[in-house]
Amino acid sequence: MIFVLYQHILTFSLDVPPSWFAEVVRSFRMPLFFFISGFVSYKAAFEWNISNFGKIQLKKLRGQLLPTIVMFSIFVALHGGHYTEGMFGREKTGYWFTLVSFEIFLTYCVINMFFSKVKNKNIIMLVLGIMAIGISCVWYYLGNYENEYKGRWFEFFSLAYYARYFIYFIAGIIVKSKIEVFHTWIENKYLNFVIFFLAFVLPIIFPDYNAVIIIFSRLWCIYTLFYTGRFFFERKDSFLSKGLSIIGTHTLEIYFLHYFLLFKLPLISQWLRTLLTDYCFKGHSAEWLMEILVVGLIAIFLCFVCVGIKKVISAFPVVSELCFGPEKKENKSNDTKELNR
Repeated sequence: MIFVLYQHILTFSLDVPPSWFAEVVRSFRMPLFFFISGFVSYKAAFEWNISNFGKIQLKKLRGQLLPTIVMFSIFVALHGGHYTEGMFGREKTGYWFTLVSFEIFLTYCVINMFFSKVKNKNIIMLVLGIMAIGISCVWYYLGNYENEYKGRWFEFFSLAYYARYFIYFIAGIIVKSKIEVFHTWIENKYLNFVIFFLAFVLPIIFPDYNAVIIIFSRLWCIYTLFYTGRFFFERKDSFLSKGLSIIGTHTLEIYFLHYFLLFKLPLISQWLRTLLTDYCFKGHSAEWLMEILVVGLIAIFLCFVCVGIKKVISAFPVVSELCFGPEKKENKSNDTKELNR
């Protein structure tokens, strides 16, 4: 979630050209979110029948879709926007992510219902994988996100985003279903070296090489990083691990609230812009380092402000449920906690 605020602060609050670090983060930020959504959505021992299908969709409606509608409506009302125009806009004033996530999850559930009698789960994973590749190809056919077909209902359901990110959600599903095998792969140092080369070295040599390969290789590196440091994040005596855990367990609330808290920072914006043309010791200034420190600290600060606001609103249970969904029980597994961060 910190990455999301980082990018939004750069774009809306500072309006400065992103550094190479921000560009790298932007390349995998949303794919990572959908990968995590798929990872935590996988149902290993779930009985797919009409009753359970209805229950899980009702839970998603209450916990994700209804809060999205409520927070979107409040945002539009407070900022003097046009409700219909916002609803039929692809971005949904920023609230497209939870809508598209719900649509993709619904697709995943429908596929599982259709193949509920198939005992071999590998067949279902194969079908999901083929479907994900097919939808990804459709997205490229429609114009690679910028020039896709534009229709009123196409924009209402944000189908361009659906087609773009479906493959990463399914990747999270497949990884979770084969988690032990996947962990043996990421523990292979030679394979990790190859993936790192594909993720960060090859794009420098060949800037136009396949974007999907770049994204998947960078997701691999991010997963490997957190998997390697998993024991650190489980420590209860670490201030950093506690802070990241708090942010990780309040991701949805931070996502809904942070749009209300973005503000212009003209002095910081001007200072960062001067660094772009400031050469020191015969080379370019390290403006990327200042960007990380300044924007990163603001992003972390806003995350905790959002958590504080959520705590205050929790005093009013009905309002809290409408805005953020029912209170969640703290029963997440360790691997889920790691990915949520």
